[in-house]
Amino acid sequence: RDRDVTGVQTCALPIFDLSPLGETGQVRRLVISGLITKINLMSLGELRLNSLRLELPLYGGAALPAGLAVRQIHLSHRARRVRIDGVLGLRSAILEWVPDNEELAALARLPELRRLVLFRVPPGTVVIPTLPGVDIVAYPSAPPGTQS
Repeated sequence: RDRDVTGVQTCALPIFDLSPLGETGQVRRLVISGLITKINLMSLGELRLNSLRLELPLYGGAALPAGLAVRQIHLSHRARRVRIDGVLGLRSAILEWVPDNEELAALARLPELRRLVLFRVPPGTVVIPTLPGVDIVAYPSAPPGTQS
């Protein structure tokens, strides 16, 4: 039976190594948010996930491990600088920002990527990026002074 792991939220425990999640062989969806300790993203290397959502502030360069298999990834604006170029099987990416040229180049190197969803596109953004073979959908952020 597949398990969703969404309880890794707002805890002060020293969660550095997430590799035990891979040992179960049953985790399919993982949400990591609200942690106040640093985690070792490389410890996710043994997981095979349908969905991964990262909502954490990262300091310095962080990368998901080469060989991590994820079908869909959702990166919040707080996880913007997480490198995903080593992820296998990534078909769909959800970003809460408009990628810059460097980020577009990294996305272009993902051979199975077919869908890119951009949330919080600033009002007035004229140029929405394109990638060959990738369907891109953009959702604008709410104008200043309104609720989102």
